[in-house]
Amino acid sequence: TSMEFLKNPYKIWHLGGFEIKRAVLKMMFTERLIYDRKTGYRTPDLSLPFKALADIFGHEMKMADTEGFEPSMRL
Repeated sequence: TSMEFLKNPYKIWHLGGFEIKRAVLKMMFTERLIYDRKTGYRTPDLSLPFKALADIFGHEMKMADTEGFEPSMRL
């Protein structure tokens, strides 16, 4: 189950119920997600397996920009 999770955590999240989603969050992050009313969710600290995978694949991880995904609504 843990190897399946590491291969595709989104699939397990999407198909699972509440208890599975809770387990996914516990496996992905070292602490609870922190939410700020003004800024939204804070950047979480990933658990060791995901940090190791990031080191292996060498991809720099960044948060998505707030602009750029959708066209602007300027007229």
